[in-house]
Amino acid sequence: MLFYLIDDDSATLNILRMIGSAASGLDALEDLRYMRPDIVLVDLLMPGMDGIEFVRQARGRYPDLRFVMLSQVTSKDMVAEAYSAGVDFF
Repeated sequence: MLFYLIDDDSATLNILRMIGSAASGLDALEDLRYMRPDIVLVDLLMPGMDGIEFVRQARGRYPDLRFVMLSQVTSKDMVAEAYSAGVDFF
């Protein structure tokens, strides 16, 4: 099983570098074409493209991918929006 992490926090990326990672959703969309992981760990709040928009775009291109969203955000509206975008676990 392959995992892929998207997070704008460099410390998180450095710790988990062996998984495969990107600092932005745009970079990740490009990488997913080649890596084809089973599960993608994605941060909610990122500059440029947030995690929810990333999941929407990635789900459209790769419908079999599974997404786990990581965030300290506790807003029920944002969590609900993440699930409606296609997140499997928040």
